[in-house]
Amino acid sequence: MIIEEEIKQYRLPFYEGLYAALRSQGIALRVAYSESRPLEGAKRDQCDLPRHYGLNVKGYWLLNRILVQPLFCEVASADLIVASEGTRFFVSQILLPFSACKLKKLALWGFGENKQAGRQAFSEWYKKKILRYITWWFAYTAGAAEYLIRQGFPRERITTVQNAVDTAQISRWIAHFSPGDTARLLAAIGIPPASPIGVYCGALENSKNLPFLIESARLIKRRIPDFHLLLIGGGPESAYVETQVLLNSEWMHWTGPQFGEQKAALLQIADVFMMPGKVGLAILDSFAARLPLFTTRIPNHCPEVEYLEDGHNGLITENSVEPYSQAVADVLRDSSRLAALQEGAGQSALKYSIEAMVNNFCGGVQECLNRS
Repeated sequence: MIIEEEIKQYRLPFYEGLYAALRSQGIALRVAYSESRPLEGAKRDQCDLPRHYGLNVKGYWLLNRILVQPLFCEVASADLIVASEGTRFFVSQILLPFSACKLKKLALWGFGENKQAGRQAFSEWYKKKILRYITWWFAYTAGAAEYLIRQGFPRERITTVQNAVDTAQISRWIAHFSPGDTARLLAAIGIPPASPIGVYCGALENSKNLPFLIESARLIKRRIPDFHLLLIGGGPESAYVETQVLLNSEWMHWTGPQFGEQKAALLQIADVFMMPGKVGLAILDSFAARLPLFTTRIPNHCPEVEYLEDGHNGLITENSVEPYSQAVADVLRDSSRLAALQEGAGQSALKYSIEAMVNNFCGGVQECLNRS
């Protein structure tokens, strides 16, 4: 059983693949989750899982910090429970002594090291203290696994998942768009043909540093007069984005949240992917669309920023508007350099796939269940 706070749309292909892979090995999967809280709900990127393995249960928040889900019967019958890391899941805290006494197998999965701005010292201290009670760890990336090893967690009880989205499906959707489809989409948005386009696709929230993005786009526009910025996503900062787009409507465009083929259609009209704030799994949307990702050196990136190879599939600059906008403008004006970075992004999409993630996770589940 995997316990989640909520289910994001990008996770659906992973769970579909994992359900099938585990079933072929005689292992049944259940995924329990609850409805989103209002702040997360504003992103409008949630979904439900099929009922043959998804279990949508009521979630109760204690002090707005601890999620209580009525799963005790389901947990009691499971041979392995996997919960996202952190202290917010009441069930996983209750299971710690049972895991310590080898009465229940409890695994965690996630970042390993939390670099987010809102992290709390107690939470990080507590997470390190309970490591010895955990049966297994599914680490998002190789860097996350190395962090856990440095904290004393045994290497042989870590599975590096290689956290991913369905890059292959995004690439297939993009391959089906004809030049006519692209021309019609550009006309519908209001972007002239052959205009250089930077795209942002992700949550509209503080961690993404949207004012930095907007100001950078203005500087790029001064250097490249026919430049356009396309924003895709929703979240708490939607009102700010809407205001900025209204003030710059001739070259700045916002579509709101988009998913599946609609999102792929928008990505394929762009030239570069701009995300100066926190980078997470959106980096793989970028690679799947053959778009180099441009970001900055900040401490609170998610582990997936490891996938960025500076100068091969994107660029990383200092955390300042001037050098960032200059780097984007320089690449947009250099067609051969842009083509090389786009080729590198396309190669990376083949490496970080949902199929590899499913295989890694399934193998870790088998290893954990077979371990005495």
